Amino acid sequence: MRISIIINNMHGGGAERVALTLLNNFIDNGHTVQVVLFKREGILLPQIPQNAQLSVLDCSPSIFSALNPFSGLRKWLKTLKRWGDSDVLLCFSSKVNRAMLLANILEKTNVPIIVTEHNVFSKDIGERYFLRRMYLLLMSKWLYKKADAFVAASDYVRNDVVRLGVVPEETSHYIYNPIVLKENPNEDLHPWFEDCSLEVVVSVGSFFRVKDYPTLIRAFALLHKRRPQTRLIILGEGGNSSRAEKLIKELDLKDYVNMPGFCNPYQYMKFARILVCSSKHEAFSLAVGEALLSGLNVVSTNCGGPSELLGHGKYGRLVPVGDFNVLASSMEEAIKNPISPDILKLRASGFLPGKISSQYIELMMKLINASKKKVQVISLQQGQKVLWIELGGFGDVAQAITDIKNLKDKFPETKFSILTKPQWKEFADSQPCISSVITGNKKPLSVMLSTAKKVRKEKFDWISDISSGGSHSFMLQYLCCKPKKIPIRTERLREEPSLFITQTQKEDSEKILSKLNKKRVFICPGAGGTALKKWPAEYWNDFLQWLVSLGWSVVIVGHGEKEKQEADKIIANLPEDKYLNLVNQLDTIDFLAVALSCEVAVGNDTGPLHIAALGGVPSVGIFSCPTSWRLGFRMPWFIEVTATNELRKFRWEDEKTEYILHKLKPEKVKEAFNKAIKFGLITKNNVNKQ
Repeated sequence: MRISIIINNMHGGGAERVALTLLNNFIDNGHTVQVVLFKREGILLPQIPQNAQLSVLDCSPSIFSALNPFSGLRKWLKTLKRWGDSDVLLCFSSKVNRAMLLANILEKTNVPIIVTEHNVFSKDIGERYFLRRMYLLLMSKWLYKKADAFVAASDYVRNDVVRLGVVPEETSHYIYNPIVLKENPNEDLHPWFEDCSLEVVVSVGSFFRVKDYPTLIRAFALLHKRRPQTRLIILGEGGNSSRAEKLIKELDLKDYVNMPGFCNPYQYMKFARILVCSSKHEAFSLAVGEALLSGLNVVSTNCGGPSELLGHGKYGRLVPVGDFNVLASSMEEAIKNPISPDILKLRASGFLPGKISSQYIELMMKLINASKKKVQVISLQQGQKVLWIELGGFGDVAQAITDIKNLKDKFPETKFSILTKPQWKEFADSQPCISSVITGNKKPLSVMLSTAKKVRKEKFDWISDISSGGSHSFMLQYLCCKPKKIPIRTERLREEPSLFITQTQKEDSEKILSKLNKKRVFICPGAGGTALKKWPAEYWNDFLQWLVSLGWSVVIVGHGEKEKQEADKIIANLPEDKYLNLVNQLDTIDFLAVALSCEVAVGNDTGPLHIAALGGVPSVGIFSCPTSWRLGFRMPWFIEVTATNELRKFRWEDEKTEYILHKLKPEKVKEAFNKAIKFGLITKNNVNKQ
């Protein structure tokens, strides 16, 4: 399953920590995860695993971003709609929920959306001024009903939103947040824990008003008078910490209260005597869950989520909100008469990541299965004519042909044509699923108008709008006056080769490669365009030398003068009987035929590489970042090796990323090559030849 997790940023708040825990668990269970950030910032950013995609929208999670057709959010949804790269969207935070739901209404992606709520909704909007409160309530009531599912962090939160009429009860669920504590061996032990005579009280959370730290500090002042050996540590940042510092100074507690900022809470949970939650309201409280997992006794205000975690008093002490006298007494009682750590750990076992993520997966699968029934089914009649518009590059045309083949298998009596650039006509003509090829281009306007004239003459019944041309594809449809169009990519690439060559083409390619042994690698180094596509020649040479040492021979392909110059560099010092340089010597059909005469393909020239992969050749792509079309989603024998896990932005800033491929060392490509070889036995016999 392909899961997109959408979140504002990676600051150290509860929602961000929950998202990070879930995405790691999803990946561990074999799912493909894309992390979509509105802003590339936050202390947890380095903790996003490299095997997760990272996409940055560079816009705010606001209604304005949702309404703006040129915002990063809308562009990302357009890409999702075009390529179908996600099976389900999982959103975190109210702002993100509203922005994503509104944008999705406008883009109509048909991908299930799960919105999550990690705050107490009524309390959250209740702190706003009247007009803002009414706006948020009405907007949420309208938008949240468009979500496929609503997940609250606790039953308390779920009941809150259902009571307000924000979501219907039948689509509302509650799944507790996953709890995990990881030890940081490099972190120094707090000096207070080295003194066994001290009784350390810990509290975790940002310095926002909802945490009500003044009540905690006043309660601690009373506790400290009764038990001078007590100390208080508050972990957190953000909000207004100066108010807490001022109160600490007024109560003369400066030497007994420490605020080290945002830290890994592991050592504090391990060595403290109790944890205190003084919040006015909480949806869940990760800190309370982490304390239970550590076997640490908890004293909390009776503020919603923590009450559920503590079994309404069974697994910890609950006190009224804002009452520092009762809080101080309960803190003292918890220190004197603690609950057994084994009982607390048993309670926390229900919040382990494996159990929580499985509940999310179960819900996602239900939504995906339900959404498949809603997706518009394409029904093509016998004798109808369909035009597929693809005015992109070589690899784009190959992918379009695989889509056409999938439809052709379902509707064999339908005639499929493709509109593409003149240089790809011969290749498209060679594929048996294509009835005819129309050539044209997306600019200038005069060429587009003449192309539209050609299309009108053919009188097509359907026109697809899946094209690298984007808006040009839509424009052609309007110019051709064709209202019936295939709206989305419902027919995904199957896990089998989809391109054809004839037996004659196969024999001709074998003659071309006759000087080499049968263990051949199809090499397509990209050198055109920006440096983003250029893996250093010395790295290529190192990799090719390694291949030759293992008994492989290499076939180098490409088109263009830059590619020819690059090929001359990378074959330096290779034995002449171990390589064949075919750069600028092959036409489009020969690319596929030569690729199918090789065992593995490696490169970063996306055209020839995707041709090889779509023909069934195990392939390794060397890219600066994950490619937006993600062939690997659909074909497990296509392996991407990337210098970064961040998806390509809509415009690369070349001056910042010019040498990004220098980070990708040959060892990583060698490792991927060894993985690709294993697919050879699976796909070699499935290569389609005619």
